[in-house]
Amino acid sequence: MENIICTITPMLIMWEIWKERNSRLYDDSYTWSPNSSAIIIGKVRFWIIIFNKAYSAKVRSSLKFEQTIKGFGILLKNPPLKPPIIVYWTRPPEGFVALNTDGAANNEEAAGGGIIRDLEGNHLSNFFSYYGKGSNNYAESRAILDGIALCVKQGFNKVLLQTDSKLALQWSKQEISIPWNLRAWWRHYRHLTEQMTILYMHTFKEANSVADHLAKKGMDYKCMGACNRWVDKDLGAKISSDKSSIPYLRHILQ
Repeated sequence: MENIICTITPMLIMWEIWKERNSRLYDDSYTWSPNSSAIIIGKVRFWIIIFNKAYSAKVRSSLKFEQTIKGFGILLKNPPLKPPIIVYWTRPPEGFVALNTDGAANNEEAAGGGIIRDLEGNHLSNFFSYYGKGSNNYAESRAILDGIALCVKQGFNKVLLQTDSKLALQWSKQEISIPWNLRAWWRHYRHLTEQMTILYMHTFKEANSVADHLAKKGMDYKCMGACNRWVDKDLGAKISSDKSSIPYLRHILQ
């Protein structure tokens, strides 16, 4: 409903102003009122109420918008909230390591990060990288490639790859065509993984919070590097939380 109201409100205001102007110019029976602006606001409010009653929203409006519109005496019709679902970081099978990666993009800048952990959730290695100009898909692709390269460097050839990007996961599994500007990176990925056993898993963003934290470091520092879990308290807390199988709540908006 939020998008509809934000779209139609300027049009309704212009429509009512145009009608008021025409009435003043051409309607001989028009009576001027010092409250013309209040009358226009009232008419716009009336139209919004009508739209709100007639339209069945499929997506909930933001809390901030709901509070704003409530100030005009309008109660929005929102679809019911779905109960949150519980998600966990997934441990790798025995003999495998888990590689979680994530990409970040902001203002046409791209960065990525990732972490390698064992079956017990112990931290083995992590990284963050800055990629310069690029999209979110570019960041996700580069982060996966950097993570696999780190696994190769550390001698891990059995990897459970976890990412919250369904698109990147499909590219990894060669299920869909890869955009031409990313194909060179994915060819490098194929070359690195030729002698590896890779398992693929899509994870929700909430359960990928460690990789997300590292990707943001790449964006903040604009360089390549790694974080010390004992110095970076937030990182250490997230790793300990996953190791202890503390769940995350994922809220779903209809």
